[in-house]
Amino acid sequence: MAHARVGVSEAADYYKDHIDAFTTPARTRFLLVQGKDAGSLKAALAAFRSSGARSDLTGIGGVSVEEMTLPEGNLPQAWREALRSVKPGEASSILSDETGNAALILLERRGETVLEPAKAYARVEAILSADKLEQAFAAWLTKALAGARIRVHTALVADSQTPQPPHGIFRKGAGTPGWPFSGNRRLGAPFFSGPGGLYGLRLWRPEKSSPVPRLP
Repeated sequence: MAHARVGVSEAADYYKDHIDAFTTPARTRFLLVQGKDAGSLKAALAAFRSSGARSDLTGIGGVSVEEMTLPEGNLPQAWREALRSVKPGEASSILSDETGNAALILLERRGETVLEPAKAYARVEAILSADKLEQAFAAWLTKALAGARIRVHTALVADSQTPQPPHGIFRKGAGTPGWPFSGNRRLGAPFFSGPGGLYGLRLWRPEKSSPVPRLP
């Protein structure tokens, strides 16, 4: 595969200008525990606080558990507030709204991380190399087309002055204008009734087709 050379200083400049692309925002990993009613959810949380086992959360009917990892900025405001004073392994208070009852169990807080320049270099090099190859190809194509001579055989160009035979649905007895049907055969179809009279389908196709001459 073609490869364009990328200088170290060029890669370093790209890394600095696009540092957000190499940054992972702070994230929160937690369990979302939901219950059909507040009573069953309280019982499940009490069992979890007693044993610390995740399996005890689903031991009570009507309670579901889902593990989630979200950037802190994507947490709903109510969830962010509920987790603010919670330590890993602890559960928040129960949150109730029109959608039901839920509690959050904090598992881990992960701070913002930035990929080191040395580890990011391969990715930066691939991006810059692809850009250079695209620019080089565009320049070559522009130059090639500027001096290109394109010929199209007349057999491949439709003559806009030659009228085409009518086709499609027509009404019986309505008549059709005269057309040069030389070299064509009319294909008939049964009539069928419709608004205002009888209708039919008329198509034309060439009797023979000659091969398209090749360019010398």
